[in-house]
Amino acid sequence: MYLRKSKRKINAVIVHSTATKASMRVTVADIDRWHRERGFSGVGYHLVIYRDGSAHIGRDIDKQGAHAYRHNRGSIGVVMVGGLSDTHGAEANFTRAQFRTLTKVLDEQEGYYPNVEIKGHRDTKATACPSFDVGHWRKTGEVVE
Repeated sequence: MYLRKSKRKINAVIVHSTATKASMRVTVADIDRWHRERGFSGVGYHLVIYRDGSAHIGRDIDKQGAHAYRHNRGSIGVVMVGGLSDTHGAEANFTRAQFRTLTKVLDEQEGYYPNVEIKGHRDTKATACPSFDVGHWRKTGEVVE
C-alpha cells in the first residue's frame, strides 16, 4: 500500500515531475522547503517517487493538496523526481523503477476510486509537466514527451 484511501471525495490523480535534472537528489524535505518558500503550508504533493522507485508520503492524503491550481479539491498529487534535461527543457528522464512504482500507485488508486481520472499536470494547465503524456503511457506503456 502506497497511499491509504482518503476520507476526501477523490475524482482525479494528477501526475507531476519535480522539474529537476536526473542527476539531482531530491527528497520530500527539499520539496517541502521549496513549497514553503512559495507560501504553501508545506509539501503540496501527497506522494513523492524517488529515482530509485521508492515512494514517500508528502502531504497527508486527507488534506487537500497544493499541486494543480484549480484542481486540488478532489485530487491526489503524485510527483516523480526528475523531468528536466541538462539543457533545462522538459525530458521524461524517469527510471524504470519510478514507472513501476507509478503504475502500482495508480492501480492502487483506481482500486480505491473506480471512476478516478488519471492525468498529467499538463492536462490541467499549459505546462510540460510531467514531461510525458500520462494518458498515452497508461494505455500503451509508451512514454511520449
